[in-house]
Amino acid sequence: MKVSFPNKLSTRLTILFAFIFVITLSVYSFYTITLIQEELGTACIQNAYNLSDVIKKSTRYGMLLNSREHVEQIINTIATEEGDLRIRIFNKN
Repeated sequence: MKVSFPNKLSTRLTILFAFIFVITLSVYSFYTITLIQEELGTACIQNAYNLSDVIKKSTRYGMLLNSREHVEQIINTIATEEGDLRIRIFNKN
């Protein structure tokens, strides 16, 4: 009695373990990618808040003295940073 290749127990177990491995790896990868995306989004938002705080704190003194040159110099220095950066300062009025 000769058993054909697809009917061997070792073949069936190998296919079953490979299937379980692929499913487990897929679920783990999906979870990891989702977690990384959330962490990256949180880090980007925190970075934007930190940068806006730096801009506010560094320009505050120049604005209190009503020194346009000082404020413009600070804005020009900050604008030399790489990336898509826009700075808008609004008048109280």
